[in-house]
Amino acid sequence: MLLTNLRRNTTALLLSFVAAGFAFLLAELLLIGHTEGSQLVATGASAVGLLLALLALVPQRTLRFVVAGLFVLLALSGVYGAFAHKTDRIERREEASAALAVVESSVVDSPANATGAVTPADAGETKEVVGEALGSFAENPPILSPLALSGLAVLGILVLLNSEASLPVLTTPGPTRTARATGD
Repeated sequence: MLLTNLRRNTTALLLSFVAAGFAFLLAELLLIGHTEGSQLVATGASAVGLLLALLALVPQRTLRFVVAGLFVLLALSGVYGAFAHKTDRIERREEASAALAVVESSVVDSPANATGAVTPADAGETKEVVGEALGSFAENPPILSPLALSGLAVLGILVLLNSEASLPVLTTPGPTRTARATGD
């Protein structure tokens, strides 16, 4: 009985998981403050993905095809985010390298380093400058995280395309043609 109900409601169950995934992604983006400038693309796409996943629960063939097409756009926005994160990481890595070079040159040139020893004050300053250059999680965006958006969208597409086999095809009643055997 349970297995029969799961099979009958597989599409709704999987779309519910897709909706929950988008909801968790949206919550995480809001919690880490991912809401400035181009970051709003991910936040907005997560909200749209949540709404589309809920809308896809309506068992209507045309609506599901439209939602699947919109999921394609969401998947592309995740790919855009991965490239944007990669670009940001490269820029921040260059900034961090430049800051570290400045700190290293100031430590080497300082009079306290005549003996070659780094004083605790210099070490603290080095940590502070490098820490500022490297920043936090929000300033060093993970490259693969935007692909969570793409993955959820692709999962939604697969569920919707697979569910088409289980939806009844609506046909209009009309005359049917039958072939007649002529014996030729």
